[in-house]
Amino acid sequence: MINVFAIDDHPMFIEGVVSTLKKYEKNVRIIGNATTCKEAITELKTLDVDIVLQDLLMPVINGAECCKLIKESFPNIKVIALTGELNPVLLHEAWKNGIDSIVLKGSGGDELYQAIRAVTNGRRHFSKGLPEFIFPVKECTSGALPKLTVREREVLMCLAENTNRKQVVDKLFLSPRGLKFHITNLNIKFNTGNMAELLSKARELRYIN
Repeated sequence: MINVFAIDDHPMFIEGVVSTLKKYEKNVRIIGNATTCKEAITELKTLDVDIVLQDLLMPVINGAECCKLIKESFPNIKVIALTGELNPVLLHEAWKNGIDSIVLKGSGGDELYQAIRAVTNGRRHFSKGLPEFIFPVKECTSGALPKLTVREREVLMCLAENTNRKQVVDKLFLSPRGLKFHITNLNIKFNTGNMAELLSKARELRYIN
């Protein structure tokens, strides 16, 4: 029996996973779930989990970083991202952090089960239809300037105006989760680890004044 633990901040995601895997209940079972990565790390210490199934867009700690934390604390646990995310930068971050599989939402139960079997047998599995993410846009450490989307430039400009996150959310009509997603991508593209470093590097490269 393969024991699966699910992480997502939306109850419907958990319900969907349970429903999708019901067909394979002789071989797979959901033994727990959590709404945040921090909560999941605590739960995983007490459970016999083989696979963690998660989204990539999650509050506070995104799925790529969550994968890294799980791998550091529980190296034998496999991690599968079941996601609709097509941003190659975030996908690449997940890949670098040791994600075992990325399955696109809507691929169907058979592919999810195929991914579960693959990672259980020590293989990595990635859905067809994913964009190229193994070799994404070069980071600025390589000498190439980061390539930003229009939205990322808007977010960067707003952050540079010393507005707090609530003001940025209101001004750009973003959700807090959406803002965090863009900030994560900006940190990846500028090879920085926090807001101060991000703004300093962006000023150094003359993206902002």
